[in-house]
Amino acid sequence: MRLVKTHSLLGFLHSFIVAVLLVTSSISVAATPEEFYQAQDYLKEFNRAQERGIISAAESDAILSACYNTLRIYGAIEFYYCIGDQLAKLEIPSKKPDLSGVNEADQYAIEKACSINARLYGPGVYYRCISKQLSELNRLSGKPDLSGLSPYERISIKRACGIDKRLYGPANYYNCVRNRLQELQMR
Repeated sequence: MRLVKTHSLLGFLHSFIVAVLLVTSSISVAATPEEFYQAQDYLKEFNRAQERGIISAAESDAILSACYNTLRIYGAIEFYYCIGDQLAKLEIPSKKPDLSGVNEADQYAIEKACSINARLYGPGVYYRCISKQLSELNRLSGKPDLSGLSPYERISIKRACGIDKRLYGPANYYNCVRNRLQELQMR
């Protein structure tokens, strides 16, 4: 069902872009025929990658989302080029990094911290963010031990560092917790 919706969305989007291009080509700076055909090749490459399962529905949604403002602001030709750029970025880390060695809470925190990258910059940047989060997490010497704290101290530290976890991932959260523990020990 999702695949059918995505294909119909792409068909609609392609028709919409061609219509926008025809309407705006007399208003805006006209593209050369070479630019037009190169741009259309990017869209064809995008469609082929999706049809062959090379990119997932989530990846294609992220690419379209990342390029949507380009379409609105600069028009169809630049939108096509944006799609080509996104596909090229996606080839660098070709698949989502493996999070199976990370506990469920940290997986969620990593994906949450990196999700803005998928929406704004596409899946390639999102995957690099996940890889960076994983390497930062692997550099740590484990989770900080909060067992010696009172319930009030534990809750206070978790609340104080929660924003780090949501925005910057679990490694930053654990560093924040360690810093708060050191502050408590100095008292």
